[in-house]
Amino acid sequence: MVIKVSSGFSAIGLIFGGMLIAAPSFAKGAPEQGCYHRDYSRDHLKENPDQVVSAMRLKIYDSGNERHAAMEVQFANQGHAGRDGHGNKQMKQYLVCFSNSGGAPTCGVECDGGQMRLVKQDGAGLTFETDYLMVGETEQCGGAVDLAEHPGQSVRYRLNRAGPNICSDM
Repeated sequence: MVIKVSSGFSAIGLIFGGMLIAAPSFAKGAPEQGCYHRDYSRDHLKENPDQVVSAMRLKIYDSGNERHAAMEVQFANQGHAGRDGHGNKQMKQYLVCFSNSGGAPTCGVECDGGQMRLVKQDGAGLTFETDYLMVGETEQCGGAVDLAEHPGQSVRYRLNRAGPNICSDM
């Protein structure tokens, strides 16, 4: 594609035009940038005794020419997280976002730490699905705790869109 620029364009017009050209590649292969958050209520956790997450923050951002995600999870003292001694602990994970072979926006943990697939994203938030996604740094590859409630079974997490101040320290 050849783009002709006349001397009448302003620098702002060129910058804005560049964003329009670059935007489709990210939109096609990765979740939208933003801050997402959810605190699960006691009632919700009581109704879902295998759920391992009591709260989660997710920041999706660009770094260079790649989209990334920073995740912070507060683990519930139930399910396998409680059973394995990780209940009430807070852990982080960093993911790289891409489009998988089916075209679904996906973010994955390097070194076979699993991935999350975007199921829905709208103005209110996003929903992702995973059947294996490790969170928490260890001395080995992957992470410490799997977000899936049962090995190999998919689970979905719905997070609400939040203001940037909620994710400012991530």
